Amino acid sequence: MSDEHPEPRIARTPQARQYLVAVEAVNAEQWGRALPLLRELAASGAPHADIHHLLSVTALAIGSMGEALEHASRALRLKPDDGRYLLHAAQVVSRVQSPQRALELARRAEPHIWASGGLCMQLSSLYSRANAYREAGRLSARACELLPADASSAFNHATTLLFCGELDGAERMYQQAIELAPTHAQYHLGLAQLRTWTPICNHVERLRSKLAVAAHPEDRMYLSLALSKELEDIGQEAESFGYLVAGKKAGEQLSHHVIESEEQALFAQLESTGADWVRREDGCDSEEPIFVMGMPRTGTTLVERILSSHSAVQSVGEILNFPVQLKRATGVRSGALLDVDTVRAAAAIDWRELGNAYVESTRPLTGGSRHFVDKHPHNFLYMAMIARALPRAKLICLRRGPLDTCLSNFRQLFSPVSPFHGYSFDLLHTGRYYARFSRLMLHFGELLGDRVLWVDYENLVAEQENETRRLLDFCQLRWEPACMQFERNAAPVATASAAQVREKLHRGSMDRWRRYAAQLQPLAAQLRAEGLDAAMPSS
Repeated sequence: MSDEHPEPRIARTPQARQYLVAVEAVNAEQWGRALPLLRELAASGAPHADIHHLLSVTALAIGSMGEALEHASRALRLKPDDGRYLLHAAQVVSRVQSPQRALELARRAEPHIWASGGLCMQLSSLYSRANAYREAGRLSARACELLPADASSAFNHATTLLFCGELDGAERMYQQAIELAPTHAQYHLGLAQLRTWTPICNHVERLRSKLAVAAHPEDRMYLSLALSKELEDIGQEAESFGYLVAGKKAGEQLSHHVIESEEQALFAQLESTGADWVRREDGCDSEEPIFVMGMPRTGTTLVERILSSHSAVQSVGEILNFPVQLKRATGVRSGALLDVDTVRAAAAIDWRELGNAYVESTRPLTGGSRHFVDKHPHNFLYMAMIARALPRAKLICLRRGPLDTCLSNFRQLFSPVSPFHGYSFDLLHTGRYYARFSRLMLHFGELLGDRVLWVDYENLVAEQENETRRLLDFCQLRWEPACMQFERNAAPVATASAAQVREKLHRGSMDRWRRYAAQLQPLAAQLRAEGLDAAMPSS
């Protein structure tokens, strides 16, 4: 019998034997076998926390979220200081409600699971999902102490250190993870993306040798992208682009499947939003939120760091709270977080209630600051709905040149299971997505007028102080010099720009497309066909 699920202290009765069979089924992940046994035991009224805990574990595994939450709570009422139960309950709350709402339970669990490396790692992951990266780092460090030969613990700790800006420590842990598990391809990509490598210091030959024997698409994706990154660093752009295309093609097999006709229909539905609908004053009065949005890799993280360097502002990172609260409010049970049916159903919801629910859902992260920054880039899809639900929130949207935006999105490996980034595995699909974004933003700009501040990445880089003042004025914040020194901002950041935002503002990422002008000719032609200035002469 598993140590994770010990036998409760019940008499040696048929009930006890039934429990043992249920434990066996849970340990074997035979959820259909375990569920009726545990439900019967729970219904018998026997006050044994382990039964409710196991029933919650089983319910969570099959997606019965309400049942999982109910029995996690019942287990805790019987054993309120059990670390396993507290951690599991936090995991359930994280999935059923929000990662942020799970923080109280996670913090209660911490002293009770401190001696278990595996549980510390689970808790670290839970803190990370809630954007509590300092706490995540404390737990991942503890896991490494307890599990010094575990490569996954080293890798997770490296990633947490990266988010916290501790780049030297992150590099040591990435190297340790690779030494412990040299065939794990993802570890090599983490290290490659950490720094700008040089002709003298790089891992190109090691990556070539690993890729030569990699058979699984996931391994080929990670290794090809790592090799592409380091080849670009050392000035071998043509070869770098070839590996980039190969890596993204391998990743497309693993990614969230995008039906482009559905994507097109969603954008068309959003573009049908009318001015009268947006301007109705029936939302929440909160002035706390500042939304920073736009296509990924266009400077959203930079703007977030500038604003959160202000004494009255803190960042809550890339949270999905508004999309999740909207989905719940509509009651639409489709699998997609945002689709045509969800947008249509939103017409009938209580917008003030949605705004209040959103603000309340951020409370575990927002603390006592006057304002907070929500910088999930794809909130641009929700711009009109955010404006309706939160009419006093500040809306900031980033823009960047088409070729640099598309190339940067294509170069980046977003989560393969993300509901928002499926376009990024194909360069021309990325171009079509950019065109849809541009048309939608033109429409929303006409609807919302001065409710939105439009920030061009190129202007921000070229005129840092002027653009910073413009940002602060729009947010009705007084000038603070710290906003010009965002690289000193010690707050954690979990984005693709986690390393870059620790540097002073520079022009290194501007006009990156010129390095790949020949390879980008098809993209440039497509963008011109969409009516966009691709800033590249015709071939």
